[in-house]
Amino acid sequence: MLPFYGRRLSRKTKRFNSFDLESYEFFFNEMNFSDAKKKLVNGFKNINRKEYTGINLDTLQVLADNGKIDSIVNLDVLVANRLARKNDLVKILGRGELKAKLNITVHKFTATAKAAIEAAGGEAITL
Repeated sequence: MLPFYGRRLSRKTKRFNSFDLESYEFFFNEMNFSDAKKKLVNGFKNINRKEYTGINLDTLQVLADNGKIDSIVNLDVLVANRLARKNDLVKILGRGELKAKLNITVHKFTATAKAAIEAAGGEAITL
């Protein structure tokens, strides 16, 4: 296997002329345009992105109906019921209907979820 320095310092890796459509014409001729575009674009990954674990209201209602959660729902209760992991950020989503009166303490709520929790007589507390 050849070392990297012969390959990395070639003319095609310089910034100004690094993208050459002629060198990629195989992709454009053999595939449709969208597949070729997916192969060529590297994209951008946001390193500051926060991943939230989403939990819907209908999931909480099923747990309340089965007696697995009481009126107080926090991160420890969600971890015990395997809806989230210990270090996850949790967001309550608004799908479904909530009839149980729950006091929920998590990191984030959607507007529809917060309205549904408060309409059922519960409380939505943000950490």
